[in-house]
Amino acid sequence: MFCFLREYEENTLPPAKKKRENEMTPSMSLELMVPASSNVAESSKMLTCCREFFSESPYILALRLENSVIQTTKDLYIVCQAPSHATVFKINIRDGKLACHNQNLKPYGVMDTFVCSDPDDLMEQPFPWHFTCDRKSIYAVPDKTNGIHVLSLDKGSVISLEATGPTGTDFSISLFLAVGSNIIAINDTLGGVYHLSDTHEWVPHSIQRSVHLEKKVELSGYAVLSDKSFMVCDGKTDCCFLFDLDKDTWSIVRAYSDISSSLPIVQPTEWSASRFLRGRSALAEGFIYTCADGGLRAYEIIKVQDSYCLSEGIFLKFPWLKYWGSDRMCLDYVGQDTASGAIMFCVVQGNNYDQHRLDAPDKHRVLITTIQIKTERTSRFTLKPVAVGHADGGTSFVGQDGGPIWTSSCFAP
Repeated sequence: MFCFLREYEENTLPPAKKKRENEMTPSMSLELMVPASSNVAESSKMLTCCREFFSESPYILALRLENSVIQTTKDLYIVCQAPSHATVFKINIRDGKLACHNQNLKPYGVMDTFVCSDPDDLMEQPFPWHFTCDRKSIYAVPDKTNGIHVLSLDKGSVISLEATGPTGTDFSISLFLAVGSNIIAINDTLGGVYHLSDTHEWVPHSIQRSVHLEKKVELSGYAVLSDKSFMVCDGKTDCCFLFDLDKDTWSIVRAYSDISSSLPIVQPTEWSASRFLRGRSALAEGFIYTCADGGLRAYEIIKVQDSYCLSEGIFLKFPWLKYWGSDRMCLDYVGQDTASGAIMFCVVQGNNYDQHRLDAPDKHRVLITTIQIKTERTSRFTLKPVAVGHADGGTSFVGQDGGPIWTSSCFAP
């Protein structure tokens, strides 16, 4: 199988590693990154299709890419938040390959999502805007006011609307998601679930009391399970809850290991992995995939009678040595090959520089990669991830416009 090498360029190393005087810069070529003591032949003497990812050097940025078995064409939309606005960029993914290598991305649409006047404050506070996407539009809503922006995926045009909040309620939004044809907002308790009506009103759901509805939660992530259900994670306790839109009920999502216990489950299971669901996660063939430091983590969701359970997490380490932090990552499902069972995701990371850093570049770097998950079928006919292959990757650039930028979301509808 033929392969080729591509360099990832990124300035950020894992937090535990500090830059040393003799540390190599990300822009160095493969030849310069091979240690002098290495027994590896000089790369200039190798066939291009046979150069490997050499693990002897902890700073090598090149690796072998795989041919994609997934034949599909998708548009990827990346949302970058600046202090005064959010810009949406559109790139194409064709058969696992990205059409944006080493390019300056052109804005596809701009939304007036003001965050702060002082650019220094952008990285110092929670962002007041939330983004989600359905098959036709990208939506942006603030956490405490009634405005809503809608960007057309077909045209890139933006319309701004006033959404009416429920009367007699201190309405705020902590989580914002698209579930089937429904646009859903959740406040800081499980009792506050709303959907956006055709007349742009936030309509509350009358939730049956199956869990503690008034308790404050810190929703760290979510996954849409069907057109009528979704799961959220409380980042404070790492407990998970599933909401059924048809029944207007929450249910506790338990650990699969708890099923064998003879004791009744009266409290949600706490998970050892911090912030078990990070941001917008994706369901594919029975497994939920979420961003994790250095890769992805996958959990099988299992229905047992009327309850839902989650398996132990499977960590899927990225096949390169550069550090990717989950707080700067976002992902979306791209496609699947039915013959081999391979599943493809696109993962995006922004560098999110502070403009006053001396080493901050003039342009914001956005790292984009497509990864191919090899799977095997389980006894429950789900597809369990067993290995990570790398289909393509590249660095794109976004103009800084005099301030920092936060890469907040990506969508491949």
